[in-house]
Amino acid sequence: MKAEVLQLDRRIGILLAVLCGLAIGVFTYTLIHPLQLAGYDFEAFWCGAKALLQHASPYANEPLHTCEATTLPAFFVHYPQVTVPVPLPGYAIALFMPLALVPFAIARVVWLVLQIVCALVIVRGIAKLSGMPPLTALAASALAVLGPAVLEGALSPIPIALTVCAALALRRRQWNAAAVLLGFAMIEPHMVLPACVAVFLAIPQMRLRLLAAGAGAAAVMLAALGPHVALSYFTAVLPLHAASEVNNLGQLSLTALLYHLGAAPALALRLGSLQYVLLALLGVFAARALYLKDDDRSWLVLLPAAFAVTGGAFIHLDEVAMAVPLACVIVMRRPNALSILALFMLALPVASVLDWLPLCVPAAMLCVWLMARPEFHLRALTANGLLPAAAVLLIMGGAFALHSLAAAHAQQTVTHVVRFANPGGAASASVTWFAYNALATMTPLWWPREMWTLLPLAILVGLSVRESFAGEAAGARWARPAQRAIL
Repeated sequence: MKAEVLQLDRRIGILLAVLCGLAIGVFTYTLIHPLQLAGYDFEAFWCGAKALLQHASPYANEPLHTCEATTLPAFFVHYPQVTVPVPLPGYAIALFMPLALVPFAIARVVWLVLQIVCALVIVRGIAKLSGMPPLTALAASALAVLGPAVLEGALSPIPIALTVCAALALRRRQWNAAAVLLGFAMIEPHMVLPACVAVFLAIPQMRLRLLAAGAGAAAVMLAALGPHVALSYFTAVLPLHAASEVNNLGQLSLTALLYHLGAAPALALRLGSLQYVLLALLGVFAARALYLKDDDRSWLVLLPAAFAVTGGAFIHLDEVAMAVPLACVIVMRRPNALSILALFMLALPVASVLDWLPLCVPAAMLCVWLMARPEFHLRALTANGLLPAAAVLLIMGGAFALHSLAAAHAQQTVTHVVRFANPGGAASASVTWFAYNALATMTPLWWPREMWTLLPLAILVGLSVRESFAGEAAGARWARPAQRAIL
């Protein structure tokens, strides 16, 4: 038996070594051929902060458009009239002001380093919360967190890292630290608000602290934007931006799903918003039930935050990584077919891999590592290389198909976009973004991509709700696992 295990380990090691060699090749390729249209979210945030420094609205078309045309020339070569909007609350944009004081090239490098640091914080937090070995936590979360975020320049690694740290702080009864962490995590409020509600309702010591954090954020927003612009964020900016994203093929929301099934945009938005509220409330009550059942306050953060990125009206792939910490905790406490499937599907952001083919190499590496773990009982299959090989072939084939379909559409999109009329400087930045997304054409791969993400989220919701409302007689408690020393 020992000889058989050593043979399996040897095969797995050879497979990982080959993939590591390919990963070095991918890294070299990236340095020689950098992504041309990557990171446009950060450019928008940086330019929004520049607008605040100029005492201008970060939500208007100007000066945002002029700044973006300077900092992101590759995007504007193709789409010269499009402005990437900044749908963040004023206090979140204000946090980018220190970066807006330095040259853009330096700010972008700092942003990339910050994303990587946040990913490492998430790995460490997952290992402590779940008892998962650190390298397994890295394989389970790194690509899910960094793949979409680096390609898009997204903000999501920061609130995810802060949320994981807040869960640890609550477990340790560090009330002040938890309140500060949750307050800063509200830079993307739709991801973290349900967790704040759950903590507020369940832990009396946190109520005044959370109210103080909210008051501080409101004060910063008023100081940065002024009362009129701050109010317009809720009455005009958010509704316009939500409408502009209905046909965005990067959306993984219930609204986008309903729209592409034939629902009218307004109805799809209402139903997506209603589902967000209902699922958030379910997450709050389920988290409280698990907290009382297991005496573990981390549920109050992890569970509502994962429910918040399931469906709704406005969810992108980078934000779905908020559910990965919950998936890791569940799979370590109840490793069954459903929990393992949910973790594997969330760990592999297929949409990002299809958007940029070189990501198939780290995707294959994480598949091999996760399936080689003794906790998941897939070592023999992994050693034979059948499942990793099939996964790589599927990813490469899908990427090729997507590229072939998108290539013909890209020229058509460019032809239309260059004809956009300038809406004027005072217009909302979402106007041209609405027109840009309206031109998007559905590809056959969109539906499998959507289902690949929604299925594991639905599994997590189902497992969490079943466990939280099941009596003690329904099965063993999700007892907190001991920390593991295995790598």
